[in-house]
Amino acid sequence: MALALNEGTTARYVATLVDETGAAVPGSALTSLRLTWYDKASRTIINGRNRQECLPLGTRGVTVGEDGRLAWQLAAPDAVVVSPTARTEAHVALFEIAWAQTRLRHEAEIAVTRMRRPE
Repeated sequence: MALALNEGTTARYVATLVDETGAAVPGSALTSLRLTWYDKASRTIINGRNRQECLPLGTRGVTVGEDGRLAWQLAAPDAVVVSPTARTEAHVALFEIAWAQTRLRHEAEIAVTRMRRPE
């Protein structure tokens, strides 16, 4: 996991979108950009982020620059631990991206650590 955050905090996830030739995909070329955010173990959707459309860019904290740089600003409600007993959980951000005749799925695994005692 490249990114880790504490429960109730914010963070920024960054990646670069490239096509099959390795060229950056500019944000202006996107026709769809959906975000799903879930707990890997239980598959529980977090903060209502189930295939949320993120266009126009900037919606739901997701941007893509003309250089293909995707950035998602996670909000404090995104940084929750869903299991009542887990200390740290692996969560998955799934971005479903479309442009021209191309569809891409990009996944990022992010660790979220509980900051208060489990109940």
